[in-house]
Amino acid sequence: MGQGAKREIRTFKLFTVLFWFSNYIVTPYITPYLQSLGAGNIVIGYVVSSYSIAQILVRGPLGIASDRMGRRKSFIVAGAVLTLVSVTGLWLTRSVAWVFVFRTLQGLAVTSWVCATVLFAGYLRPEEAVGATVQLQVCNSGGTLVGYLLGGLVAKRFGYGSVFLVAASGAALALA
Repeated sequence: MGQGAKREIRTFKLFTVLFWFSNYIVTPYITPYLQSLGAGNIVIGYVVSSYSIAQILVRGPLGIASDRMGRRKSFIVAGAVLTLVSVTGLWLTRSVAWVFVFRTLQGLAVTSWVCATVLFAGYLRPEEAVGATVQLQVCNSGGTLVGYLLGGLVAKRFGYGSVFLVAASGAALALA
């Protein structure tokens, strides 16, 4: 494997950490944010579940479409853009309806993960596919863990709204 391929793999791993960091740093703060906006428990349930419902409805068709089109990287970039839009929107809005929209967009953003795993495995030989999946999952989990830990520190020091700004910063870095 050449230096270019190794660099691309390292870049992809860093992207993965930042992508999942940006998506999961905000997760613990959606409910209290909605409560601060006056949302009731039923509305909060709808908003929180919109993230998963978007994934259930879109992940399979997205994977099929990316396979047919052979354009996985485009879908991954689109997922990163949607992450940036969604967490920036969460930071800027004071509307329960817009939180619902941005949380749904965030669910759509993470559907690109199906494309990312296939693309990353393609960087390596077929016999390395399992190891590639494990490496990528470690980056995924690492980004999520750092997001949760840093989110707690940021929220305690600056308020939970600031966590959305940190998420936007991470998403912008992932795109870069």
